[in-house]
Amino acid sequence: MMQHTMTKRKTLIFACFGIAIGLCIGTVLKNYRALEIVKRCQMKPSNQKTPFEIIGLNPEETIHNSQKTLVLVGVMTAKNFIEGRAKAVYNTWGKEVPGRIAFFSSEGSHSDELPVIGLKNVDDRYPPQKKSFMMLYYMYEHYIDKFEWFIRADDDVYIEPQKLEKFLRSIDSSKPQFIGQAGKGNSEEFGLLSLEFDENFCMGGPGVILSSETLRRVAPHIPTCLKNLYSTHEDVEVGRCVQKFAGIPCTWNYEMQYILRHNSSGRTAYTGKLKRKEIHNAISLHPIKQAPLMYRLHSFVQGLKAEEMRQESLQLNRDIKRMAKYLEIPDDSNFLVPGILLIPKEENGKRHFQDHNILGTNPDLNKFVPKSRDDLLEWSFVARSLYSTDHANPKHKIDSAIREGLEDVITEVMENINNYSRQRGRVIEFRELLYGYTRLNALHGQDLILDLLLIYKKYRGKKMTVPVRRHLYVQRAFTGIFVKEFDEDFYNVTLQKSLFQNILDTGMEKLTSHLSLPVLMGGGGTSGLQDVDMTFTHESLQRIRMNTMQGQQVYLPIVFSQYDPRRRTKTVDSKVVSPDDLEINNETGYFRQYGFGICSIFKSDIMDKDINGFDKDITGWGLEDVKFLEKLVKVGHRQNAFMINTAEVAPDYNEQASKMRRLNIFRAPDPTLVHIYHDINCDLRLEPPQYNMCLGTKANSLGSTPLIEELFFNNPENIAFMADYNNKKEQQSPMR
Repeated sequence: MMQHTMTKRKTLIFACFGIAIGLCIGTVLKNYRALEIVKRCQMKPSNQKTPFEIIGLNPEETIHNSQKTLVLVGVMTAKNFIEGRAKAVYNTWGKEVPGRIAFFSSEGSHSDELPVIGLKNVDDRYPPQKKSFMMLYYMYEHYIDKFEWFIRADDDVYIEPQKLEKFLRSIDSSKPQFIGQAGKGNSEEFGLLSLEFDENFCMGGPGVILSSETLRRVAPHIPTCLKNLYSTHEDVEVGRCVQKFAGIPCTWNYEMQYILRHNSSGRTAYTGKLKRKEIHNAISLHPIKQAPLMYRLHSFVQGLKAEEMRQESLQLNRDIKRMAKYLEIPDDSNFLVPGILLIPKEENGKRHFQDHNILGTNPDLNKFVPKSRDDLLEWSFVARSLYSTDHANPKHKIDSAIREGLEDVITEVMENINNYSRQRGRVIEFRELLYGYTRLNALHGQDLILDLLLIYKKYRGKKMTVPVRRHLYVQRAFTGIFVKEFDEDFYNVTLQKSLFQNILDTGMEKLTSHLSLPVLMGGGGTSGLQDVDMTFTHESLQRIRMNTMQGQQVYLPIVFSQYDPRRRTKTVDSKVVSPDDLEINNETGYFRQYGFGICSIFKSDIMDKDINGFDKDITGWGLEDVKFLEKLVKVGHRQNAFMINTAEVAPDYNEQASKMRRLNIFRAPDPTLVHIYHDINCDLRLEPPQYNMCLGTKANSLGSTPLIEELFFNNPENIAFMADYNNKKEQQSPMR
């Protein structure tokens, strides 16, 4: 009995002791956690920032005393996109907004670099109905008296700040305004959004603009709107709330689809060519689903601004020269007035190499007056093909550079024509370039004469749509040259590298002077294919090594082909010049653009199943290089190994496509590769395509065009033959 009592007492003592120890440990852990919380709060003071501090707004700033309080842009984002799309927005157009910008995300969101606001009791679920309404309520609660306009935007939209400011300053913000691209839902949703026949909503993608008066009327009723949702689309519900409590619909305006632009291509929007009308005219562009595309678009827009600034600088030069003429200031004077230079000599490390007399010349097709026949500037005729005298083939496909230049000119001309279309009640659309002429003046710029087919649409008064033609004289003037000096450290590094490179070049020159043509035939080596009548130097080998990349690029140099040595001077009987003494100029030869036989390609690439070397079935002169080029082009058009996953906005790896080569073709003139002239004999037994190619090469190698022309006209028999031929042709023409 006593033993049982002792055991019970020990159990009670141990229990009390355990409870005491547990209480002590719990107290210590509780205090430690409290200390950690305090410490974390001290380490992250940014979380305690006021609403004004988050967006960098001085509490004393108002719409009456600051130019940076025009608009507050609220960008809806999520935690997963803060470091990607949101940062891209802030680093591109976000910092140039004529006001402030804030990124609204779920509760607990934070960024040390961006003005992020974590909305209380809001998560990142989609559709973001609650996030959208609470963002508007937050802006009303903290900033309603600080800004004239408020914008609800997504993190995949690009906004042009300068155009936005110009647009907003032209509208009265004291009146209720609800501006956006009006919508009523797509064909599948039509009638299912609980909208009346005369109701609409502003599409949220390209951005929604609210005046301060509109937000002031709507925001107090946001809790009511959240409790009465009729669809899963947050932009539809915002539009319904504005219609009910502000009494205004989204702007019924046809132009809004171009001003606030939504591209229906989805994930692939703005991934291709950016030189498009919508990008030039729009204030906002949507959607841009990947951060690199946002930076790419911003770079393009900045380039357009740089063009405008250069054009403005050119116009100022013309104004200055015009005024200098009235003030009787000499053309060779560098001063506007005594003591003030026309162009600063040096400013912030930049040096200006500008000739004011050239830049200040007014547009004129006769800026340059030739002194002789050789100085004449030749025109090229542009139609479906390009007809030019400065090309080996007089009729050929329009070059990409000329085509792009024509598109730029036509785009700018149409923008100027339609500048006042709203006031005049008409719009003019470009339909087709009928024909044109172009020439390049190396001193002043490009001259263009264009004949355009346009469509004239009058929508005010008596409506009409008629085709019209417009003859344009355009001059694209060159602007000034700007050179910025590099840092001294970079200069020293470059100089040392150049000295080291010179040593290598000298060694290579001594080495290659004792070598014959090398052909590297290792498993991954480079195969050089060239004719036996070609000469090359160590520079040729360096270019081959630099421009040939395994599995990526094939190098097809444009070689210099010599003319017949007997026809390099005006007299046929003149002494033949040694090939080693020839210079690279228009009198001694030409660059053979249509020759593809000289090639540098890796052996592993040439053994590809779609290439498999040259076509061995071709006999006789030529054509094998053309067939070989067709194979290279086919390989270059293979599908990319990375395909965009439209659901996750991520590149998916295509294993099958990754095993296929995609070879790019690189071509450039190489003056170190010279084709030595030899007589060309065209066998009559050749196939017609080969025979015609042989005759063409033989004709091109006779001599330069000016020399052949002069030799032809110096022969009186040729003149008599041409005169007799023309007379017979004129006599026969009436009979036809």
